[in-house]
Amino acid sequence: MNEKNRTNPGNRKGHDTLQKQAEGRKPKEKTPLIEVKHLQKVFTVGQMKVKALGEVSFVIQQGEFIALQGASGAGKSTLLQLLGGLEQPSSGSIRISGTKLHGMSEDELARFRKENVGFVFQFFNLIPTLTALENVMVSRMFDPESEVEAAWDYAVELLTRMALEKRMSHRPSELSGGEQQRVAIARALLNRPKLLLADEPTGNVDSGSGKHIMELFKKENRTGTTIILATHNSEIASYANRIMKMKDGRIM
Repeated sequence: MNEKNRTNPGNRKGHDTLQKQAEGRKPKEKTPLIEVKHLQKVFTVGQMKVKALGEVSFVIQQGEFIALQGASGAGKSTLLQLLGGLEQPSSGSIRISGTKLHGMSEDELARFRKENVGFVFQFFNLIPTLTALENVMVSRMFDPESEVEAAWDYAVELLTRMALEKRMSHRPSELSGGEQQRVAIARALLNRPKLLLADEPTGNVDSGSGKHIMELFKKENRTGTTIILATHNSEIASYANRIMKMKDGRIM
C-alpha cells in the first residue's frame, strides 16, 4: 500500500479532536432583540371585527434602525403599540430580549416599558404648565424608585444634545413644533431604553425640523439604541438602515 494513502488511526483521532475543538469555538448566534411570530390583532367595532394586523413575523437585532413604511391604515401604529406592550395581540407572540410579552399582567407590562422602551409620538404630548426640563423629568418626579438627582443631570444632558440648552425653562407654548418634538425625544430617552419606538415623529413639524429630528435619531442609533420608526414618507424612511413596507396589516 502506498504510504501516502495509508490512514494512521492516531492521526485521525487527533484530527477529530481538533475539529471538535474548532466547532466548540464557533460563536453562538445572538438572541434577537425582537422576535415576532404569526402576530395578529383584531379590533371589534360594533358588530364588526376589523383585522388591523395579520400573520406578521420578523426578527430585529439589537442596534438596528428600522423604518415601517406604509400608507395610513397599513397597521404601522398598531404594530408599534404591540411591540411597546400598549396593546395585547389577538394571537401570535412577541419576544423582546427573550421575554415573552403576551400574558404579562398590567403591572409587569408597565415595568417592562419603564425598563426597556421609549416612545415618541406624532403629537408631542407635553404638559403645557411644565417647562421643557420638567416635561423630560415628569415620569421620574412621581417614581418612588427613581434617583431624581442623577435623572435631572441626565435630562439636562439630553436637552443639551437636542440643542435645547437655552430653552430648558420654556413651556411648550414658547417652543416651536420641532423644539417640542426634541423635548419629547429627550423624554423618551431618559430611562436609557434598549428600544425606541417612534410613530410618525416628523408628521407634525416642518421639513427642516423633520430633517433635524431624523439626524438626531441617526446619532442616537449609533450609540446602540434600536429604533423602529413608522412613517408614510419615503424620504424619512431612507434614514433607516432597513425598511419594512406595510400594506393592509401585513409586511410586504
